[in-house]
Parts: sequence; C-alpha cells; structure tokens
Amino acid sequence: PPKINDGGVPYIPAYKTLFWTFKPDPSRIDLCNQVDVPALRETGIVRSWLWGRWMYKINDAEYARQLFLKPTVFQKIEMQTSLPYTFRVYAAGANIMSENGDHFKAHRSVVMPAFRRAWPVSHFRTHMRKLESLVRKQQQGVDILNIGRRVALDILGHIIMGVDFGALDYTKGELLEMCWDVVEAGVEPLYLLFPFLDKCPMGKRARSFASVARFHQFIDDAIETKRLELQTRDQLNNDERDKADLLTLMIEAYEQTKKHGAYDENGKLLPSMNSEELRNNAVVFFIAGHDGTAYSLCHLITELALNPDIQQRARERVISMIGDAPDAFPTDEQLAEL
Repeated sequence: PPKINDGGVPYIPAYKTLFWTFKPDPSRIDLCNQVDVPALRETGIVRSWLWGRWMYKINDAEYARQLFLKPTVFQKIEMQTSLPYTFRVYAAGANIMSENGDHFKAHRSVVMPAFRRAWPVSHFRTHMRKLESLVRKQQQGVDILNIGRRVALDILGHIIMGVDFGALDYTKGELLEMCWDVVEAGVEPLYLLFPFLDKCPMGKRARSFASVARFHQFIDDAIETKRLELQTRDQLNNDERDKADLLTLMIEAYEQTKKHGAYDENGKLLPSMNSEELRNNAVVFFIAGHDGTAYSLCHLITELALNPDIQQRARERVISMIGDAPDAFPTDEQLAEL
C-alpha cells in the first residue's frame, strides 16, 4: 500500500486476501478468520485491500468509540459517488451508513427515533421456539452458521418490516430466495476486492441485480401500505409504538420531517430525505443486520461449545432466573438482569 502518515498502521498484503478469495467456494467468514483476525489480534487496526482501495479495519473498542464519536473527523467513503456501479450501491444507495455531514444528520433524524426503545422479548419468543425445535431435530450435528443466518433472516424480517420469511421453517418461495440472494451477493469476496466487475454483471451476478430490483419493489410496496395505515391516525400511541416494526417507526419520523423539517443541534435546517433514501435505510439495516446477527450467534454458540465450563455456568444462571420448565422464557425485566 502507499505510505501515508497514519502512525505506522500495519497492513495485510493483498496477495493473502487474493489467495483466499480464489479458493473454491470462498466465504467471507473464511477470509475473516484466516486473514483478518490474525492481523487484528496484534494491533486492533490494520489496512486491508477492499472495494478496490486500501481501507482500515478495526476490532478494538477504543478505536471504534473514537471512530463513531468523531464522524466529522473520520469521514465515511461515499460509495454512491465513488463506486456508483457496485451491487452494494445499487442495493442500498445513499443511507445513514454512507453519508456525511448534514446529509448524515438528515438520515439520523429519521432513523434514530426508531431505535429509542428496546423491542420486547416477546417479539422473539416464536423464533426461539422454532430454533430450539430445529436444533433438537438434528441427528448428524448442527450447521451453526446456516441456522444462525435463518434466525437472523426471520427476526430481521419481523422487527424491520413485520414480515415472516419462513427461513426457520425451511419454507421455499420466491420471497425467501430473493432475500437469500440479496444478502449473499452483497458480501461475495470477489466483488468486494474487484468492484469494477459490477460494471458488467453476468450470469449469477446479473440475477442478483434483478433480485435487488424485486426486493426494492417489495419494500416500496410495504412502505406505501404502512404509510396509508399511518394516515388513518395522527400518531402512534405508546403501546402501538412498542409493538411497531422499524419501518413503521421510520415512516412516522420521515412524515414528521416532511411536515416540520429536520434541524441539527444548532437549529440549522437539514436537507430533506426522499422516499428512495427511506427505502435505502431499510435495505442497509436488513443486509448489515443479517450479517452481524448471524455471525455473532455463530461465534457465541461456537465459543460455548468449546468452553463447556462457561456453558454450564451460563445455563445455571439462566435457570436460576427463569426456571427450567419446557416453556420457560425470560421477561423483559429478567433479561435486563441477565
């Protein structure tokens, strides 16, 4: 990589990333475990070749804190400007994770009200029951990553859009296949390293672009339906807001900013968001949330399996709180104590 004044941050040689990318059936988790993690263990920050350029990767909490608390210093790469032809931009465009300055604040004014509360534990009860049943039925071991991805897809569908994709039921259908395609295509290592290939997508990649177009229409239809529902009342009451999905809350905030404007901390009027950007934020939360949730579950379960003593302590702690009846499930208060 080129020499820059960054205090000597180490880098991952591009050939290592390329080697793992061109292995048969490469996955991003293999790339992460074999290339990124060993380098990050030493310093917590490295430079790596991604999106056709050298970028920083971090896994140190203090670095992350500084990064997110100083958005004006640590600017995001606006991919919708620098890499407009890529799958990621086609799928999610301008959104809260790609904007800077006043445009970032405008997105934040719509997105953050939807996150100012925790989803009730009861939202996840059905999915956890399905997960338990699925694991108990396995006779030849459990593919944790596959199950983690199915849990993530169903939960995100529920809390973001109020939709059941049926992933834990192994239901086959156009909607589920479309979602799998969108999620997987967004993290294919080859295109992360060589984004220019998206200028002329062919074969499977072209079909993935077509899946995104259908996914956009699916979310646009959901937005219109929820917008019409919201028009029948002045605003959601507290009980309705607690039960509402993320998209509904974002639409409510979006309509409020259209009527009254959005302002920064100094009273400055912010740029207006449009309905396409509202959809983009739903897409990016769906894609980014799926990866984070699935891989976190995968690593958590793997670590518990590798450390049976800690697994036993965790089990005893949970049983002491909620009991060990077959239908035991924590309340919001019990979960907070755990």
